[in-house]
Amino acid sequence: FERKVPLISRDINKRLLISNPMNHVTVIFRKALVDNFSNPNFYPHIDGFEDYALWSKLISSNVKFRNFPISTVYVWTGNSMLKRRGGFKYLIKEIKLRFYISKYIEKKYLPLNILIGILRVLAFASPLIIKKNLYK
Repeated sequence: FERKVPLISRDINKRLLISNPMNHVTVIFRKALVDNFSNPNFYPHIDGFEDYALWSKLISSNVKFRNFPISTVYVWTGNSMLKRRGGFKYLIKEIKLRFYISKYIEKKYLPLNILIGILRVLAFASPLIIKKNLYK
């Protein structure tokens, strides 16, 4: 299947709470973008979710994002990928991500962030057959 992502900044911002709005393997940005945030603690360290957390931080700083409407990379996403997206450690990382995102969103979206976090934890804790259907 093809993972569809929002194309314009406004829609990318809306998708952020629900799922990662960028296809990580295809992201390109100017080095100056990150250089502008010269704090050594700028890059978020949430194992497995660094990119998602980084987008949250940059979007909260009014950085504009854009996705292109063409597929540039094909990625194999078999059962092993789905198996990695589960287990106790992965669930803890998802919870850490939700707390991290909470620092960068408007307060009115906090309840939605919590609800989506709960739903994502349930999805990641699901058996493989259910995860396959959720990812479709």
